[in-house]
Amino acid sequence: ELAMSRTFADFEFRIVCAIQPERDTAGQILEDYPELRFDNPRNLSLNKYGRGPFCRFRIPSEWSGRSGVYILTRNGVPVYAGKCDDLAVRFNMGYGQISPRNCYQGGQETNCRINAEILRAVQSGARIELFFHSTSNSAEIEAAVISRLQTPWNRQIPSPPSISRPGLSSPVRSSADTPVGREIPAPSMPPASFEDFWRMLTTAVW
Repeated sequence: ELAMSRTFADFEFRIVCAIQPERDTAGQILEDYPELRFDNPRNLSLNKYGRGPFCRFRIPSEWSGRSGVYILTRNGVPVYAGKCDDLAVRFNMGYGQISPRNCYQGGQETNCRINAEILRAVQSGARIELFFHSTSNSAEIEAAVISRLQTPWNRQIPSPPSISRPGLSSPVRSSADTPVGREIPAPSMPPASFEDFWRMLTTAVW
């Protein structure tokens, strides 16, 4: 039975569905080799993850147009997280259906890699489930989730967008940057003339 929602890294995610690869009448997962269907007029090489087998699967179309962060779990354990502008497109036209072109150099390697991971997991008897958190702050939440959960299918932790202030090329220093009891010295200005310099020097001495 599917849990309706789960909390990951302090964010609530709704269950979307279990990932169910297409099967034949005997119940065997249908393996796909899309790289064999590519015309390849430029004689491109397969990318690192482009050699099949892959599988085909879909998620419900009701998730079309939903933007946010998604998580894949393997037997309940988070293994992959990402962000999307349209969840149904990301899975139904990306991970769940590997196009022949994406198997070659310049194609979407991640689609191939994640599809193959799902295929191997399901073939081994694991249950893969998809969860989703709707948000307009996808980049920051994606980075936080991957960093907190250390999801093994993610190859790197994405950097959330930095917040910059116009006109500033370096951080503004504050009293918090200095030891207690010390003041941040005001920037010194060069004397305007020799007379000013001499007056400053004699005042400091006497």
